Amino acid sequence: MAAEYGDRIAVKTRSSTLTYENLNRLANRISRTIAAKCSEETARVALLFSHDAGAMAAMLGALKSGRIYIPIDPSYPSARIHFMLENAQVSLIIAHNRTLEKARMIAGVKIQVLNIDQIEKGVSDENPNQPIRPDSYAYILYTSGSTGQPKGVIHTHRNLLHQIFSYTNKIGISDSDRLSLIPSYGVGAAHVDIYAALLNGAALHPFNVKEEGIQQLVEWLVTEQITIYHSVPTLFRHVTIHLTQETVLPKLRVINLGGESVNEKDIELFKTYFTRNIIFVNSLACTEAGVFAQYLMDHDSELRGSRVPSGYPTEDMEIALLDEQGDGISGDRIGEITIKSRYLSPGYWQNPDMTKAAFKLIPDKKGTLLYRTGDIGRIRRDGLLEYIGRKDFRIKIRGFRVELEEIESVLGRHPNVRESAVIARQDNPGDKRLVAYIVLNKGSSVSTNELRSYLMEKLPDYMVPSAFVVVESLPLTPNGKIDRRTLPAPDSERPSLEESYVAPCSQVEEVLAGIWRGVLGLKQVGVHDNFFDLGGDSLLATQVISRIRFALESDVPLRCFFESPTIAGLATALLLNADPEELLRILDELEESDSVEESKEIEGGRYE
Repeated sequence: MAAEYGDRIAVKTRSSTLTYENLNRLANRISRTIAAKCSEETARVALLFSHDAGAMAAMLGALKSGRIYIPIDPSYPSARIHFMLENAQVSLIIAHNRTLEKARMIAGVKIQVLNIDQIEKGVSDENPNQPIRPDSYAYILYTSGSTGQPKGVIHTHRNLLHQIFSYTNKIGISDSDRLSLIPSYGVGAAHVDIYAALLNGAALHPFNVKEEGIQQLVEWLVTEQITIYHSVPTLFRHVTIHLTQETVLPKLRVINLGGESVNEKDIELFKTYFTRNIIFVNSLACTEAGVFAQYLMDHDSELRGSRVPSGYPTEDMEIALLDEQGDGISGDRIGEITIKSRYLSPGYWQNPDMTKAAFKLIPDKKGTLLYRTGDIGRIRRDGLLEYIGRKDFRIKIRGFRVELEEIESVLGRHPNVRESAVIARQDNPGDKRLVAYIVLNKGSSVSTNELRSYLMEKLPDYMVPSAFVVVESLPLTPNGKIDRRTLPAPDSERPSLEESYVAPCSQVEEVLAGIWRGVLGLKQVGVHDNFFDLGGDSLLATQVISRIRFALESDVPLRCFFESPTIAGLATALLLNADPEELLRILDELEESDSVEESKEIEGGRYE
């Protein structure tokens, strides 16, 4: 690709642009430096990067060197990162200027650190031409594990190439495409976007939603003329809220959703907001196999039944259903989804017992494995696969696979917690969130702040529950198991926080409090309450920013929200960023109304 498209854009971000030639030369220099620092040909190197072009260069550099890379999101808690480094026996951490300080902090004295922004000038940028076998390990992706610790899923060069081969052919990716990169580079979905672009001569466009917000994402899709959009359904739903009649996406040709269940409402949104020349793709995937089923739709497609099909098996993937005894089933019955293929993960790093339980070698087919996904589904008479849910307590939140038992295991180590149960609730359509139910030790008490802080030290933010409900005991089924179906929905009362309640004392704070109550579904919020301690997340934060823009006709940078996620902090930021005369005019209009909490139409819904 570099030889054929050297002067074309390979990766473009807000801060940097790399052509194919520049990317290849940087990857070559990284590769040679890795080889010099790690003499063992199967050495494991950790990648610690922000959502930027440097991550792609490091990934390619590691592959060119023949070493095995482990992508690590720098936002992960230090305890989780340390486990990954130790489990993988990492000998080198690769970083850039933005993450160098953290890399040095977690490396300690045993692990070397390489800053790709400071590679010696004398290192050659010619192709290293390192011979690599197709079945050599390429990278390890760590996912949530039921033991309380993440598990490493191994992938080979053959696996990766087959995934990109299949995806490329399915939607016809070419050198004229511009692909979005929204997921963190540390997850499987991101690898599909990254290599589907770079192995086809297309342009890869990373975008950090957490830092920039959804409104900026919509504008970015327009200005960068993205042709292939890929995200989880939850984010797609939020994107459609920000689309208007004036929004024009002339180059967009594919919307690919995966990581969560796609529902009928998503199809309605697609047909309402996007033109007829765009294809909608529902992808079913797992870290161990990549995408193994896809369903393509257009405006004329009609659904049969209440579920959106997951589609037909992708190339060289065979899907079958098994009953509880492990026997094959048919005839529209529900069973566990299993995959047979030569192109699956070879197993879990340093965990032969778990590998043996999940994978089985098919003796009469050379190199073919059978993998039990733990997903439950049905194969319709027309051959389409329907995804129904999880066999165990593994679920997906915002595209991340989460073992609920891992969260429960960590919660159980809190000194004041006697028992806990974590479930995914969807009390509002399209809004799936984690809720933890806590039984405290006798005479103990604990605040939501304390529980959140405790979990944030040990788990990624997407695994921290939005709400904590203290109960006297967990309901049980007749056979003594926790009856998760009868756990109550969180109420709308303000949670127990360390901060005392302080009521709004200005018009601006009154308006902001009304917006927060509507977004969070709470009866009361204080001006010094932390938005995230109240159950908010980054997507809900973007809703707050949008409603502020609608109600007060003023923009508050999303960055300000994360720096000071309180009503008092937002009010200050608003006053600093707004036109004083215009803000006074809007507040006067609100004061003349019956109440500053008067309902106003907004983005297809209502808020107080």
